[in-house]
This record gives sequence, C-alpha cells and structure tokens, in this order.
Amino acid sequence: DDLYPDTAGPDPALEPEEWMDGRDADPILVSMRDGYVPPKSRELKVAKTNVLDTRPATRRSMSTVDGSSLP
Repeated sequence: DDLYPDTAGPDPALEPEEWMDGRDADPILVSMRDGYVPPKSRELKVAKTNVLDTRPATRRSMSTVDGSSLP
C-alpha cells in the first residue's frame, strides 16, 4: 500500500529514567506517506541531582589548624 513503511520517529518511547530502571519499549513510529513534518517545539525534561549531596564531608586543611597544638 505505502511505498515507505512507518519508521522510527524523533520522539523517545521512554524517558531516560525509565530506561535506567530496566524498562524497554518499541520506538514510536511515524508515517512517511505525506512526508515528515517535525513538531514545532519539543519540551526538554532534565532530572538533575545535586552531586554535592553525595560527597563526603570536607576535611579541614592544615592551614586552618592552630600551630600551637602541633608537637
């Protein structure tokens, strides 16, 4: 019927977090019958964690130690 079969489109089937959780999904297909028309805008979702929350507590440097307490 169609010379060009449906093909994988630009929209992801899963969010990165879903994929990292082990989920799997087939790609979202788009028809090439009338030519591809990209969406006007795409929403970008970013889930960022604060890397400083996972760092161990900082230690004091020797420059901040009182010299009189050293042997």
